[in-house]
Order: sequence, then structure tokens, then C-alpha cells
Amino acid sequence: MKIYLDAGNLSAKHDRQRLKLAEVHYLLDRHENVQKRRFLRKLADFLVFPEGYLTTLPAPIISSLIVKILNFLETKREIIALKTLSMTHANQHLMMVSLPNAPYLVETLLTLQQNYLDSFTLLAHPVLAIKRKGREIIYLGNKAEGENSELFILIRLENADV
Repeated sequence: MKIYLDAGNLSAKHDRQRLKLAEVHYLLDRHENVQKRRFLRKLADFLVFPEGYLTTLPAPIISSLIVKILNFLETKREIIALKTLSMTHANQHLMMVSLPNAPYLVETLLTLQQNYLDSFTLLAHPVLAIKRKGREIIYLGNKAEGENSELFILIRLENADV
């Protein structure tokens, strides 16, 4: 079977992504902590725009998840941190992992996923530039050359009893 993609299909896909992202931004702009809003919007940009799992969720669930991710990043105490979340709306479990950027880690996880197809799905893995003052995040953006960077990984655990 051959599948043909044309510019119209890709354009429609990007339009859906942009609409979803705009809806998520709208919800995050109502967060009670005004100072955190810009970090929440940045995380949304990194996690929502690539087509995938998050774009299939309703915007209120995505925005709630992004708030949890920022809280996770802000409260991490160790160099490597992980936490599981229950997504009660879909009876699923997610794992959040934050660690210093490590070359080839994502490729290793993808290889593991190929060998253990039903155990987990790698959902997102942006490399973030995060500057902290103590535990408080004072900058969150794209990784630039020469900056300290952190790898954030979002994994859906399949058939997990967490």
C-alpha cells in the first residue's frame, strides 16, 4: 500500500497542532502564578507541537500535565529525578525523567522499546536549557551551544502496576 502526502495534508496537520497549542496557551495563561506562566508556555511549545501523544489529549488535560511537569522540574533535588503519574482519564501511567543531557540515551531507549514493544512508549524527549537559582527556575528555553542542558523524558508505561 502506498500513502501519498501532499502539502495540503501537512498544512492541515500543522493547523490542528497550532490550534491545539493556542488552546493550551489560553488555559496556561490563567495559571495563578503569573511568574510561572512564561515557563508553562515554553514547556507547551516543546511538548505539544511535535505531532504525537499529547496532541491527542484534550487541551485541559495537556495544560494540567504541563503544570505537573514544571512542578516536577522545579522540585527535583537530585541530578537524576523520576516520578510516575496516573492519568486517571485514560487509566494510564506516565513516567517523567529529568537528567543531564546524555548523548545517545534516547536512541538507547528507542532500542529498548523495539525489544520490549509492550512495556513503554517514549512520548517526548526535549533537551532544555534550564537555569536555576537554588531550586527556582529562572530561565527555561532551547538548549544553546555551551549551555548546561537537561533532558526531559516523558514515557507512557504500558500494562504497569505503579
